[in-house]
Amino acid sequence: MSGELALRQVDLNLLAVLQVLVEQRSVSEAAKCLGLSQSATSHALQRLRHLLDDEVLVRGAGMMQPTPAALRVVERLRPALAEIAAALNEKSDFDPATSSRSFVLRVSEYVAPTLLAPLCTILRRCSPGIRLNVLPVGIRQERGIEPGELQIRAERGRRSFTRPTSRTLFEDEFVVVMSSNHPAAKEAMTLGLYVSLPHLKVTADAVGTNMIDEALERLGLRRNVMMSVPSWFEMRRVVLETDLVAVAPRHWIANSAFSDGFSCRELPLQSIALSVEMLWHARDEQDAGMAWFRGSVEALLATPA
Repeated sequence: MSGELALRQVDLNLLAVLQVLVEQRSVSEAAKCLGLSQSATSHALQRLRHLLDDEVLVRGAGMMQPTPAALRVVERLRPALAEIAAALNEKSDFDPATSSRSFVLRVSEYVAPTLLAPLCTILRRCSPGIRLNVLPVGIRQERGIEPGELQIRAERGRRSFTRPTSRTLFEDEFVVVMSSNHPAAKEAMTLGLYVSLPHLKVTADAVGTNMIDEALERLGLRRNVMMSVPSWFEMRRVVLETDLVAVAPRHWIANSAFSDGFSCRELPLQSIALSVEMLWHARDEQDAGMAWFRGSVEALLATPA
């Protein structure tokens, strides 16, 4: 940044544009989120480059990448912008039918497949002016909860208590899935059969899958993992087309788009439990818009099929 900038020299709208550009890593996608034309967003990017004396976004492998300087600025700006938005909205009435407000939802892929489509349907029908920016939760240790965002994530175990800015939406467990053509599809799923079958495991930070290995280890057992994949989305087709078995969240099984072609069995381990939690920042507690958004998400997830 070339020299010191007084706040009066800065168009605060540009800072909001900067945040969305860095998050979306695309001028066209940022324009959609902001409700601006692509040319207006490109012009804002040029102004930001002049303001910050930095490229902000540069061409990378297959997509635009934010510069280190832009990332640093946005990390410091995000809580400040969220606090400004909350202050402006805290005392005003919120009407979802006429609002053009934007919301940030951080959601794990454990929940996203069953939440995002019905949430979008409700927003388009009842709150057509509202925009939703969906981002990954990320690794818990690396980031907290920012003002102005709602997080939905799965946690280990059953929750015996919640803090004031969190709520348990539902409890879940895993079921064993395999192709309906699998040789074991009609057999009772005993623990002995389960560990003898060839497995596909979802790795990375998939909540719960490591709990299975830990529970088996306590019993002196180990499952036969033949393939591991980085996320849930690679799992379905492999299991349908091979003799591998896997586990899947029980609440996914009610969705025929996911479960069609699968044979499902109870996981023969009683100690694997998960809780799906909704979390928000304490500064958003009295924000009428955020309260409405929390209620909308809770209504969709509190009673999963």
